[in-house]
Amino acid sequence: MPVDPPRVIWFSREACVVREGDRRSVVIAGQRVASWEPGERALRNALMVKLAEDPLIVLEELARAFEVSSETLRLQRRLYEDEGLEAVLKRGEPHHKGGRPLAPALRQKMARLFSQGRTNAEVQAALKNRVHRSTVDKHRKLWEEKQAGAPKPAQQTALALEPPPSVARCASPEETPAQASDVEVAPSTAAGAPGDPQLPPIRAPRTDTSERSALSLSVALVAPTERDGVRAQIDEFAPFSAKGVQHVGAWLLLATIAGLGLYSHLRKHEQRRPAGRPLRVAVDAVLTGLAVGERCVESVRRLATISVGALLLAGSAPSATWVRRTLGGYCKEEVSQKLLEDVSGELLRGAKERTPRGKPVVLFFDNHGRQYTGRHLLRRIWRMQKKGTVPGAMDYWVHDAEGRPVLVIPMAPNASLPETIRSKVAFLREKLGKQTPLLLVFDRAGAFPGLWKWLRDEGIEFVTYQRAKYRKFSQEWFDRHGRPMTLREADGKVIKVMVQAGRMNLGKSRGRVRRIRLRMPNGVQLNVVAWSDQSDKWLCQTLFTRWRQENGLKHGVERWGINQLDGRVVEEVPSGTLVTNPRRVNLDHLLRDDRKRERQIRLQLQQLYPGHPQRPELKRSLAANRVAQREILKARSKTPKKVPVEQTELRGELKQHTREYKLLIDTLRCAAQYAEAELATGLATHMTRPDEAKRLLQNVFRATGDIRVTEKSITVTLDPAANESERPSLEAFFEALNRRRLCHPGDPYSRPVCFRLQTP
Repeated sequence: MPVDPPRVIWFSREACVVREGDRRSVVIAGQRVASWEPGERALRNALMVKLAEDPLIVLEELARAFEVSSETLRLQRRLYEDEGLEAVLKRGEPHHKGGRPLAPALRQKMARLFSQGRTNAEVQAALKNRVHRSTVDKHRKLWEEKQAGAPKPAQQTALALEPPPSVARCASPEETPAQASDVEVAPSTAAGAPGDPQLPPIRAPRTDTSERSALSLSVALVAPTERDGVRAQIDEFAPFSAKGVQHVGAWLLLATIAGLGLYSHLRKHEQRRPAGRPLRVAVDAVLTGLAVGERCVESVRRLATISVGALLLAGSAPSATWVRRTLGGYCKEEVSQKLLEDVSGELLRGAKERTPRGKPVVLFFDNHGRQYTGRHLLRRIWRMQKKGTVPGAMDYWVHDAEGRPVLVIPMAPNASLPETIRSKVAFLREKLGKQTPLLLVFDRAGAFPGLWKWLRDEGIEFVTYQRAKYRKFSQEWFDRHGRPMTLREADGKVIKVMVQAGRMNLGKSRGRVRRIRLRMPNGVQLNVVAWSDQSDKWLCQTLFTRWRQENGLKHGVERWGINQLDGRVVEEVPSGTLVTNPRRVNLDHLLRDDRKRERQIRLQLQQLYPGHPQRPELKRSLAANRVAQREILKARSKTPKKVPVEQTELRGELKQHTREYKLLIDTLRCAAQYAEAELATGLATHMTRPDEAKRLLQNVFRATGDIRVTEKSITVTLDPAANESERPSLEAFFEALNRRRLCHPGDPYSRPVCFRLQTP
């Protein structure tokens, strides 16, 4: 008989009630505290009133989890306060003529005997007359009513086909009818009839319904429409056994992200759990959609399969509207920034653990713009790829030495890198520790002496390029004053460069820093500026490995969709925000057009011989053009570059996206990209082609598999697309990963998830 999956009802951040059939269990911090069944009201009420003493628990949610009304909870609390716990236990015992209620163990044993076809007399004898005959009759009626209301297992449609006599097999007397029906009949043609068509094999369906409960859910597994999905009520379940679950390989990513602490911080900042909108289901849906290759929140539509209940541990497939509303309600509490800081702290501490002893923690800083193509008027940002400005939003990304993202910083359009670094140094020190050495690596956007002096005074090491123009030296000078050094480029090629190290004066009494001059093989000179005790070679090699951050941003765009703006809600730019002065822009355009016109006039004058009748007219036009340029330059000098938005004609028209929702999705992307890099690093050690580790991981995330749930563990058997050389690598990788004992974020019992590869 199909078994409904265990439903999970949360009433606090770390506590819930798990409903498994008629059994109810209280789970706190992954540990089962107590269990009860219908009729054991004394134990239920005692647990309820003791939990109600916690001031952080919402009483309405506690009553909903324990399946009582808020008035019942209030009366039980008053009874506990007036007469104590003993009165609650005594009042909760039902009044029976035969004394105390029947023990749960006896009821379970009685149900097993009923399912075996025993009569009432045989059941009473098997229980050694510990129950009365009338009690057995009553429980049989209850058991039959329950069996009549349960869904029946699927039955094979009878086919009017008879096997040929030459291959038919009769069941032996010792073989049960069920065993005989499970015999496969081989397709064949009878003798003397070579032209008869081949018949397909007929096999009776398996009767193991405990592992097919994903298809026997009593709730709708079809995703609602976007309109209906706005207010859809979705139940949350604990893991249950199921076969043929699509995209269950994404559990590998979810378990890894849970190990990074994302879900614990989500629960910490969650103020209240709205009924029918579990936050864990929404986050799982977004991360699973990203894992299978989609790049936005709308990717949850691709998860609407018949096995989505077992995949997301939910009653139905959530719609994109439902996910956006659920995450948006979480962001209304303005916790996105706190969540990002907590998750980034975990990722930064992971980068610190991987740093070799004696070396500083290396962090790369760089900006990234996201272009906007909608109908609203947004501020413009600079796009290096287009060599111009486009409307959009800008963020600064921080990656560790291996190119993993550890922090995303939303900033105002065209915010400077020095301003961003100054605002985040205190946060980095708080998460890494004040005594932890830190080395910041950035490009020429941060090549300003003022920033260098500030970092040096704050005790932060840095390395960057020096801006041109600076003095260039010949090859002979490097041969005389420098020394050779080998560096490794992005493609792994080793190059030989000439190095001359010295000191650089920052001017304006700001002191000195280190300067390393490099003569590249192609004759180009690069000046590297740094403040650190590390060697010249290590600093230059660290600066040259900035390509890892560039690759990380490129991979984030193509794989995880970090170019998505996500947020759909816009608001007016706050008063006092400095924006580019439109009058100044108009003057620049007029000056550019006048200079272009002047150039054309001068070219025409050069082509005309002296005394040409058109020359006087062109000279008068040139003089008027020069006067107009002087007036524009005079007005331009008096026009500020930046002015408050309320002093321009853009007031009320200039918009910006709200940051809370976008910041939450960026946090999920950052954690997913970090977890993928961590998994790829472990998988690459077992592969003959380690560069293809992330590609193979994508196949694993999309893989279909089976889920087997026991009391102590959860086993996921995957069938990913992999060739003969990759399957042994996956087996070794899963074996090493299972030793970490990762847990699924939706499992209230925190059982370890073991991943296995399906045998061919």
